[in-house]
Amino acid sequence: MKMRIKNVISEKFKNIPVDEGTRIISRVQVKIEDYDAIHEKWFWDGIYADSYIFFNEDIKDLREEEILNLTNQIKQFVTYKKLDAYTFVNFDFEAPY
Repeated sequence: MKMRIKNVISEKFKNIPVDEGTRIISRVQVKIEDYDAIHEKWFWDGIYADSYIFFNEDIKDLREEEILNLTNQIKQFVTYKKLDAYTFVNFDFEAPY
């Protein structure tokens, strides 16, 4: 996976929803291949995890499997959630105890 980090988060990523009780540890805009995304680290209910968040308009022509391949998450345990404006690929789940 080819990824580049951007210093400023684009306007299209300004309204990413956060589930109640979730604490965002970091949020960085990246470019995965030709697609803008957010790489987010978060903590919820004793679990640490990462997410790649895509703006749905940018990936409208991709199927779920293509997105998982793009993020190199096809062989790991992941959750995949598509909302109105954003698609989340959640991975690297870790419970510290």
